[in-house]
Amino acid sequence: MYLGIDNNSNLVYEGASTWGHALWPTPFLSPATIKSDAESQLTPPRFEGLYVLPLMLFREDAFDPVSRVRRGRFYQSGNSQPQTWQVYPHPAMPDEQRKINSAGVLPKSLLTFYSHPITAELQKTGNRQLLVILGSQESFTIWSVVNVEKTAINEELVTLKARQTIGALPRLSSNTIPEAGREKVLTALDKLAEDIYRAGPESVVDRAREAATAVLGAYLQDRGTAKPSLDLDALIKKIDEESKIVAANAANIVRLFHGRGKTAVQEKFSFRPLREQDAELAVQCVGTILCELGWADWI
Repeated sequence: MYLGIDNNSNLVYEGASTWGHALWPTPFLSPATIKSDAESQLTPPRFEGLYVLPLMLFREDAFDPVSRVRRGRFYQSGNSQPQTWQVYPHPAMPDEQRKINSAGVLPKSLLTFYSHPITAELQKTGNRQLLVILGSQESFTIWSVVNVEKTAINEELVTLKARQTIGALPRLSSNTIPEAGREKVLTALDKLAEDIYRAGPESVVDRAREAATAVLGAYLQDRGTAKPSLDLDALIKKIDEESKIVAANAANIVRLFHGRGKTAVQEKFSFRPLREQDAELAVQCVGTILCELGWADWI
């Protein structure tokens, strides 16, 4: 299936070839970038317009805001743009009825996009978890591919699940963080929040470990029960002695996930690689630590 877009009116057409009909209401289309979760940076390219090739689009067919699930199809730009289509008059352009030929259609120059199978992307990455970035460098969201179905017209209907970004960390009460360690804690949390938007699972887990270390270090140093420069293992033992059992166990999950991201550890113990869901859990654990220490609360 082809999509055709009128760059002047932004009206959208669909056809089995360059002979098409109008899509009305106009479907929701987003610039899309597909990457593997193994990639450390997930920032999409800047969107310069429909004429800048190559360009992939996601056509949304359904969206559930409660479960944060979207379903839709992917289309890839053709090499030659625009192309001449023969289209039926668009419902939003009633004056086009006067321009049709004897076959009831009229020629129109449209930017053309072809149906793009997501399974081809899976093969390129060795069937690793695929991440879809919708939007452009200035504003974007990250989604995991959770299901692919073949339709009767030989297109692939893809189900996407949103990576939680806004609200992934609790709301901080900065004045409750000890002044001596406040800047270090806030810097570590800012880096973690930035990676939630832009990085793969291993990088997110790395940032989560740094944040957990900064948070626990600041807390224990303020209480006089820890010296500076302790690593996370030592801090976990000391926070457990403070009867902060939930915080200790949350930090231990981050510690264990961080080790699994190392190639030597994976080879030695045959651990599975880190996935998107593991990174989300690591971030949630940092948030739980902050809440358990009384420095933050979930919105």
